[in-house]
Amino acid sequence: MANNPSLRVLLAEDSSLLAARLAELIRRLPDVDLIETVDTEAGALGSIAGSRPDVLMFPGSATATAASGGNWSSRASPCR
Repeated sequence: MANNPSLRVLLAEDSSLLAARLAELIRRLPDVDLIETVDTEAGALGSIAGSRPDVLMFPGSATATAASGGNWSSRASPCR
């Protein structure tokens, strides 16, 4: 078996229920390390700078915040 480093994931989700379920699922994945879960844009930006994740997941935040006039939309690209 190769000695591959784990994929480091930062989860940014403002819904505590969704964040808990996604964290549970991510932790089940082999070779994936959930390094942190945050619930704000500021928390995500601070964590990115400090922990340098390989992947940033923000599953519902961009859509929900954009719909409410928040800031995630200024950094998120729409899925087409």
